[in-house]
This record gives sequence, C-alpha cells and structure tokens, in this order.
Amino acid sequence: MKLFRLLFLCAIFLTITVSGLKAQEKTVWPMQLYSMGNRLNPAVAFDRSMVVVTPSATLSLSNHTLTFNDVFNRGLGVNDTLLFFDFERMEERLRDHNPVNADASMSLLFAGLSLKNGKYATFSVSRRLSGTFSFPGTFADLQYGNADLDTNRPRTINLDNYRFDGALYTEYAFGLSKLFGSKFTAGFHLKFLHGQMGVKTSRFTADITTRDDFSESYLHSGVEIYLSSPFVEKENVRNDLAIDEEVLKEQLRWFYFTPKNFGFAGDLGFVYDLHEKFTLSGAVNDLGFIHWNESPQMLVSRGEYRFEGLRFTAADFDNFDLEEKVKQVTDTLQSIFNPVKSSEAFDTRLTARAYLGLVYRLNPGVTFSTLFTSVFSGGEMTPGVTAALLYTPWKRFSVTGNWSWSGYSFNNIGLGMVYTGERWQVYAASDNLNAIDLLNTRAVNVAFGLNIVLWRGRGREEISTPAEVQ
Repeated sequence: MKLFRLLFLCAIFLTITVSGLKAQEKTVWPMQLYSMGNRLNPAVAFDRSMVVVTPSATLSLSNHTLTFNDVFNRGLGVNDTLLFFDFERMEERLRDHNPVNADASMSLLFAGLSLKNGKYATFSVSRRLSGTFSFPGTFADLQYGNADLDTNRPRTINLDNYRFDGALYTEYAFGLSKLFGSKFTAGFHLKFLHGQMGVKTSRFTADITTRDDFSESYLHSGVEIYLSSPFVEKENVRNDLAIDEEVLKEQLRWFYFTPKNFGFAGDLGFVYDLHEKFTLSGAVNDLGFIHWNESPQMLVSRGEYRFEGLRFTAADFDNFDLEEKVKQVTDTLQSIFNPVKSSEAFDTRLTARAYLGLVYRLNPGVTFSTLFTSVFSGGEMTPGVTAALLYTPWKRFSVTGNWSWSGYSFNNIGLGMVYTGERWQVYAASDNLNAIDLLNTRAVNVAFGLNIVLWRGRGREEISTPAEVQ
C-alpha cells in the first residue's frame, strides 16, 4: 500500500471511529501488578527483590470530540439505509483543536532490587508507540464547499493547522525509591529513549480558492513535515510516494540501534500512608523528549496546484467505492508533496501525564479509590477523574470496576481482573468496557499480559538493618 493511502486511511479510521490516550492506567492503577504499579508510580516498591519477564501489551485509541454517530447520520423514510456526513452535529461537538490519539506499548522485562535503608532500585525495558492526528474546528466548514450560496460568489476554504505527529521508540528505565520514616515513600525513574521512527509537523498552512466564474479551483499550500524513518521517495510515472520496506523491517526489530536517535525522560512519584486505611499517592510521568538525527528528511509542499475537488452525490451511495474515493484524495496529495533530504535534526516531546490517587481500604477484600488524571499534549491539558472499587474475593484473585469522566465524556466504564500464582500473574483490563457500542464511543483501550517471576530474593524488611543482612 502506498504511503499516503496508508496514512490517509489511518487518519480516517482514527477520526470517525474510535481512537485514546493510553487510558488503561485508570483501571490498572489500583491493581497490584508486579511491574505496572512501579511503571505508573516510581515510588511503588514491591515486597521483595525480583526479576520478572513481562510479555504484555497495551493499546489505546481515542478522540475527545466525535463518535461515529456524530460524524454520520441516516436519512429518513426510504433513505434510512444511507449514511451522510452530519456536519451540523460535528459543528456542535468540535473544539478549536481536536486531537485523535493512538498509543501502544509492549513490555519485556522488569527487575526490582531491595536495598538497605528502605531503598528499592528498578530497571525495565519496553517498546512504545504514540501518534496524534489533530484537526481544527474549522473542519466543519467543509460543508459549505467553495461557494457562498447567498451571494453566488466563491469562498475560500481554510485548511490550516492540521497535524500528524508520532514516534516509535524503546524505553530503558532506571528507578530508585526510598522509604522516609514509616509512612512516606518517594521515587523517580530516569529513562533513556532510543528512537526507531519519528514524524513531526512543523508547519501546515493551506487554503483552496476558486475563480470568480467557478471554472477552476486552486490549492495553495505551505506544509513542512519532518521525518526520521525509512527513506521516502517518489516512484513510477505517477510520482507515487513510497517507503523502503526493507529498511522499515530493520527499524522495527527489537535490537535495531542507531546512536543518532536518542532521548531522555523522567518520572517522579510518592506514596503517603495518611492512616491505616487511607493512602495518598501521585506521580508525574514522561517528562522528556527524543532527538531525531537518523536520515532526517522532510515532506514539503509549497506552491499553487490545480484542485479537482472530491464530489459526493446521492448517486454515489448506490455503488460506493471507498478505495476509489480514497485514491482520488491520495493521488492529489501525493502530487503536491515532495520528499527532500535534510541535514536538520528535530525534537519531539513525549506526552506527559499526571496522577493523584486516594485509596480507602475498607477491609482486606474491599478497597475504594479515586484517581485524578491530567494529560499534557500539544500545549493542552486534558483532565479526568475516576472512581473505582477493587474486590478480592479470594487470596489470589482480584477484580476492579470503575467509572470515569475522561476525554470530556462520562461514557467510560472500566473492568480489570488479575490472578496471581506462586511465580506468575495474568491480567486484563480496559477503561472502556462499554466500547462494545462502537458507534457511540470516543475511545477504546485494552491492557493484558503475563508476569513471570524468574527470580525472587529477600524482602525490604529482611535487609532493613546490617544485623539482619548478616
């Protein structure tokens, strides 16, 4: 599949279906998982030293404004089987900036070591992917086309401020926590980041103007997109954009390494036992950046291009061909973008997250918790709040259920389960269990994994003093 067709289909899918901030943390936060607890809060220290293989994965897709039924509507009567763009509803829902986010991660290894004086050291390795397609609220203005019907004059279509940013990288995290007194624990992670692929939109200005007699329309563009990825070039007589698939396969390998793409990040966290039944905890994660200098390249579009437009009529729905419609758009886009070699490196910032949670332990089997979250991306903050119940009917099995206001939506119900054996844990969690109703949800996410304890050493209490160590 050609590069632009792939990107365009992904953008459509993320925009009109479901796409999220890595949201499983709201369900996973109260669960007693070997590696996930420390990953979300570096102050979390486990009872014993351990080395854990963590074949696990998380996937999250979300947007904050539109569901499928917000974008499309049905006709009435004999036309009720047809879908059409509901621009009026979209105009009501859209904000100034509308990010559509996709996050995924794969965890490989976690190691924790109990040290003297209440200290706990950690090391973990994981692969992470994040991508954001952002579009402005003026997207709804496309309903008016290029003609002002009141004056029968051409109108300018504004296409400014669209963005596509993303990164694929491997994270090596080194952590240390310390117990101060008997109630307060603080910790941090220092992370080295190795970038595999990166993309950053540095400039996106565009508009479509039409001649007074409506005979022709022209697209004026000023777009610059930075790339650090498999080399992009134009091929064949149609000048299609294509990527080097062999290089892509090499960059996706676990042990691919280039010293030119690197970054650093940090996490900070605390746990405070307010009372024997109340615990307050919080963390700030992923404060950092990645510097991209491996085969830097730019996709550039500057100039004026004749624009043929994209037409939809009622007749189109009788023999609707999505592939053909997408091809019309991507062929136009590919003709106006040119890959340019660049010697200019670029930086991307990670999506930072903040958590503040309060836990109340009613008894050994029932725990209530509240979690406040904030996500910082693209200069904007997205808040959220979650109420959860953790129930442990048996010693080795726990289930958690929650409700969240997240992504400016109240429609978020979460469920998680974990079973802990002597040397292993298996778990699954989602913050959007109700996403089974795909037409009316803004987010879908899931986390699942298996934690296998390869080695377990002494507990923190066993090495708290030199005498005990001996």
